[in-house]
Amino acid sequence: MMDIPVPLTPIEKFNVVSIKGTPEIDIDKYELRIEGLVGKPLILKCSDLLSYPAKTKIMILRCVEGWSGVGEWTGTLLRDILNEAKIMRNARTVVFYSADGYSTSLSIKDLNENVLLSYRLNGETLPREHGYPLRLVVEGKYGYKWIKWVTHIRIIRGRYRGYWERQGYSNNADINRPGKTKLYKLKRIYGKTKG
Repeated sequence: MMDIPVPLTPIEKFNVVSIKGTPEIDIDKYELRIEGLVGKPLILKCSDLLSYPAKTKIMILRCVEGWSGVGEWTGTLLRDILNEAKIMRNARTVVFYSADGYSTSLSIKDLNENVLLSYRLNGETLPREHGYPLRLVVEGKYGYKWIKWVTHIRIIRGRYRGYWERQGYSNNADINRPGKTKLYKLKRIYGKTKG
């Protein structure tokens, strides 16, 4: 089957969504910490992240509000980094934390070749408002799983409900199961929703 070319959404046309605005990150002091149920905790600087093999893939970022954007995302496979950290057998969940206080999680089962820690969008360095220096990109999941400004990853045994999941969003965020996202509850609580 032949792939049909899809036009990329210009970066300036991607919606910008955050819980507290764009955080200031000193790139010279930036570190990604990986800990929890791992045999080898890691502390990675940007130069370390760039040393892993890069993968580029066109993926659609979809928000539960209904908007979407098609981007060419480049980054490191999350699975490669977590393999180096040596995830323990009893691990079930990967929890992500952002510089702005946001958090979310993925099941270990979701870690495939379409989960990236991205640092480029449409061939350009990821803009600050879109997560620079590092954004999680997860094909097939709604945008609230695409956490920006990732600073910390913790591997745990139990389940974890992140910022929007605690407000009623589905914890698995599968796009093919839109009825599981309790959008009505968020609209009632906040008057509007986030992507």
